[in-house]
Amino acid sequence: MRFCPLIRTIWYVLLSRQQHSWFFDKVLSSWLLTNLSEHSSINNRQWNILFAVAIDVFWRCRNKFVFQDI
Repeated sequence: MRFCPLIRTIWYVLLSRQQHSWFFDKVLSSWLLTNLSEHSSINNRQWNILFAVAIDVFWRCRNKFVFQDI
């Protein structure tokens, strides 16, 4: 969910430039836990909620692409 070129572009848009390094450098378990417990706001939205919804949407789209050729 971090390294797909299309999804990575979306993360770059959502995050400030200062956040890019910590966001992309963490191991998977730490990345998930950190972002799901982060209570900061981005564009007047709670980051942990935005992150969880984005991951869910990305995962569903990926599965449609892989399993249904959409």
